[in-house]
Amino acid sequence: MQTFFLNLHRGSDPGRFIACCNVQGELEGVEPVNRTFSSESELIAALTGNGINPIRYKSTLEAVRSGSDSSFEINLNEAQKLDILRIDSTE
Repeated sequence: MQTFFLNLHRGSDPGRFIACCNVQGELEGVEPVNRTFSSESELIAALTGNGINPIRYKSTLEAVRSGSDSSFEINLNEAQKLDILRIDSTE
C-alpha cells in the first residue's frame, strides 16, 4: 500500500515554495515531481483549489514559514491534481 505526503520547503528566493511528493511504500509506477510556487498565495490557491482543507495544511505552512521543511498526508488524486506525482500509464 502506498502513502503519499506533500513535502513543502522554501526556495532559494524567499517568496518561493517548493512542493514535492514523498511516497512511502511501493514506488513502481509512480514518479514524484517537484513543483515551484512563486508565492504563498499561489500555493494556498492550488491547495484549496484542489479541495484540500486549510485545516490539513495550516501547521505545515506555519512550520515552512518558520524555516523548517514540513509535510502532511495527501491522497493519490490530490497529488496528481497538484502536479507533484505522475503515474506510469504503461503498467
